[in-house]
Amino acid sequence: MIVDVWTQHISPTPPGVNPEGENVFRNYGMLDVFHQGTDVARMLEAMDRHGVRAALMAGDNEPVAGAQRAHPGRIFGEYHASPTDIMRAVRELEHEHYVRNCGFVALRIEPYLLAFVRASVRVT
Repeated sequence: MIVDVWTQHISPTPPGVNPEGENVFRNYGMLDVFHQGTDVARMLEAMDRHGVRAALMAGDNEPVAGAQRAHPGRIFGEYHASPTDIMRAVRELEHEHYVRNCGFVALRIEPYLLAFVRASVRVT
């Protein structure tokens, strides 16, 4: 069984708002996804074509929860932790609505996002 462990529910972004993001998606031939947002049905069709049975999905938690509810057994939600306080997210995870009520199965931590967050601890 093939499981895609890195899918992202992308919210629509109007052209020109985020040129850096547009460049990344343009390089992958997916600029339409960046502008229009994730089309989960289209994603599932691509998964089927390539033999992918299930996918872990992160992104804004509410749309991810909706995708998981609409496609149980195919889409599994990952709670997307804020890079500004990852340990708080880890401590609160057991009590988190998205785990208890929505069935999210993982916590997504994206260390590269720390480059965009002012560090609160000095590293020497």
